[in-house]
Amino acid sequence: MQQWTRRTRPLLESIMRRYERCAMRRYVKRVDAFLLPPPDDGVRRTIRKLRLQTRSGSGRWSECIQRWVTAAIGRWGAEDLELDVEEHRVDYDFRVLDECQSMRLKRLVLINCKPIGIFDCLMLRWLTKLELCKASYYGGASRILSNCVSLVDFSIRHCRSSQPILQFSVPDSGFKKLLVDNCEFVEIYLDSLPWLETFACRGVQPTEVYYGEVPRLRHVSLDYFKTKVEPSAVSNTTYRLSKFVMSMPSIESLVLQFKGPEVGKSYVPEMKNISVVMGSCL
Repeated sequence: MQQWTRRTRPLLESIMRRYERCAMRRYVKRVDAFLLPPPDDGVRRTIRKLRLQTRSGSGRWSECIQRWVTAAIGRWGAEDLELDVEEHRVDYDFRVLDECQSMRLKRLVLINCKPIGIFDCLMLRWLTKLELCKASYYGGASRILSNCVSLVDFSIRHCRSSQPILQFSVPDSGFKKLLVDNCEFVEIYLDSLPWLETFACRGVQPTEVYYGEVPRLRHVSLDYFKTKVEPSAVSNTTYRLSKFVMSMPSIESLVLQFKGPEVGKSYVPEMKNISVVMGSCL
């Protein structure tokens, strides 16, 4: 059986790649027909929400996505756009949108899509919700918020950035909700966010959070869940619960959750799950 598998695997893989290329060509053709019809065919439509999902991030896909996103936002007036690339990252240059006469994009979700020009694209100043996942975030959180002046909700999810520190210093920003979900940041600095009301951080390991000028912060949620751990990888680090509220300003509600096999050793003896909910935390 093993010999037969070794002999047939190259043949099966080549057949699967051929079918995949055929399917992707049909996919591109259909999307082109929908988003890129000839200008004289009389098609009049409005796209309010569009979600594009692809499996590869090759050069061909980057070209396709570039024209699809530009057409959806600039030509059809999409207000809600999600772009999900499952495998390799693709790039999209948002600066081409500055040539559009009108744009109504309010919500943008990017998964494995590097947003080139997001720091200075004028058209992104109308965004109210931005979510960057995986390779979509590559640093510069304060610069993003400085450009997206209408942003209210900002999320960073599953980021593996080489920068261990996430810092926010945007005194002119009016965004109110911040979520950091399953990222590898060691420290988070909320230096100057005058309108921030809700902050949530979820991950595997506890993250150091430093609070600066956040006068309107009212709701904080810190949720850490460590899944299965090998015996050799058990951490000897001990965390005191006071560590998570020491520098916290006056707030209305605080949620602390610690779950996983290491909780009993690292937090409180003989407890595997801790969930602390505090109201009127002053």
